[in-house]
Amino acid sequence: MTLRVSTVTAALLALASGALVAAPSAHAELPSVEAVIHYTGNVAAGGNGAYPPTGNATIYYPVAALVEGEGGSLYGSTANGGGYDAAYMDSGGIGGLFYRYAPDAGQTILEREADTGNARPGQLTYASNGRLYSIEGGLRRWTGSGWELLAPTPSGTLRNAWIEGADGRLYNSNRARILYVVNKDGSGGMETLYTIATTVGSQAGLVLSHSNGRLYGVARILKDTGSGNAWRPMVFSILPDGTDFRVLAENIGDAGSYAGLEVTALVEAADGILYGATSMGGANGNGTLFRIMPDGSDYRVLYEFGAETANIDGMRPSSLVKGADGNLYGTAMLGGVSGNGLIFRLNPASGAYDALYAFNALSAHETVGNNSGYNPDGKNPLGLMRAGDGTLYGMAQLGGSYGWGTVFKFNPGDEVPVFKFEPVVKLSATAPHNVGGGAVDARSVALGQTVKFAWSSQLAANCVASSTEPGSAWAGSRDASSSGESYTPGRLGAWTYTLTCDSTSADFPGQVSSTYAIDVVPVEAEPVSGGNGGALGWLLLPLAVLGAVLRRRAAASTPA
Repeated sequence: MTLRVSTVTAALLALASGALVAAPSAHAELPSVEAVIHYTGNVAAGGNGAYPPTGNATIYYPVAALVEGEGGSLYGSTANGGGYDAAYMDSGGIGGLFYRYAPDAGQTILEREADTGNARPGQLTYASNGRLYSIEGGLRRWTGSGWELLAPTPSGTLRNAWIEGADGRLYNSNRARILYVVNKDGSGGMETLYTIATTVGSQAGLVLSHSNGRLYGVARILKDTGSGNAWRPMVFSILPDGTDFRVLAENIGDAGSYAGLEVTALVEAADGILYGATSMGGANGNGTLFRIMPDGSDYRVLYEFGAETANIDGMRPSSLVKGADGNLYGTAMLGGVSGNGLIFRLNPASGAYDALYAFNALSAHETVGNNSGYNPDGKNPLGLMRAGDGTLYGMAQLGGSYGWGTVFKFNPGDEVPVFKFEPVVKLSATAPHNVGGGAVDARSVALGQTVKFAWSSQLAANCVASSTEPGSAWAGSRDASSSGESYTPGRLGAWTYTLTCDSTSADFPGQVSSTYAIDVVPVEAEPVSGGNGGALGWLLLPLAVLGAVLRRRAAASTPA
């Protein structure tokens, strides 16, 4: 299957401004994203969050998604960024939080980990009794000022949000294949509903209460493939009383040498059919969208991600959600024209797939831990939810104004853009870190210190290096696909280093370049001590001063 595009001539320019060429119809509206929360990471006044939680691995575990509560407010949590100490920012800062977002009032912090030690409730559920529930340690209920534990988990760790059955009870499962049921007030504790039999380890999640009265879920089971064990996802169903367990389909998303790894979502469309996604699998290994009848028949793969050049159609899809128009919407965590993910639409009636919105490229900055840069909308979207008014909201793991993620709302528009790659070259440089090892951006280095240039290109060839540093070895032809080279600046001063390449795109002819600036500074003099009060240091001080003067004179006489 291929990426379907409309006759609209709009083009989203990859890794550039993200601007769209005007559509031919004056009434056409292209899909758009507006970030309503920009996570700050830890700040002195208290951060508003960072790094929305994805579990231990971004594609293996479900995301703690937003849920809608009373009055149309949204509730969510972040794994980090709720503290006051701006240090330790690898993931936005120590200390997560739990918050409420109201479209007319913005974000309100309800609980900080730094204050209470319990501000990461994980998966959330808003039940029919008007109460919020979470999965931390079992069944927890929000009191308005904190979380109370109503029923602890007998064993294992709950993995998905609680789902409410037609009987008003809450259902869930742990990573050890045990399905549970509990009353909303916790009375009677968590009861074991069913244990999925398997000879090896697995993970399971109840994710849907169907209109036919059955519960549906997915499991990831380690199976013998003949050449060793491998993870294989399956879809199952069970009655709310724990009887009539059925395996509906196995090897979901499997094709060639790739396995589906994990079924990340099931949703019942208006036609009563179940639709879902696998985070990997398919012919290209980048994930699939599929459908299956409630009785397990007519399993079909509807779309295989990675069908287009350089994954412009996305990869690593997450959960699906029903839109107000009857279509299904979802996000791909990676891929798209910038590589930062996209939002897509699936038409249940026709099976047509449309990539609707690609998240913007990041602006370069000094990397801090997982924070890789800024943009207006976010990077790596983590799924969507539909509010009562029909608005689609989602979270992005990174990006935004501070680089630590966003909450955004999505407008599908009424036109489908045509995505085109623009030629691009990216040049960067790193130097060894003097604290704790590793490497940092080489914006300022001492004379004689070696840096490592690294570059990448897209739709580019015949690259040439150049520099404002006189006599620089950063000159001449370079391979467009090279991973990098070591370089030692030879003169004091502020210099720029550029890589210019010819475009290989017929849509964007000409040249494209990337420039990196480095300030080359004198080597700092080490303090010298002769012991016994540092007498030798006083004797050598005039020599150190003379050396500094000579260096400054040499720098001043260096030709520009």
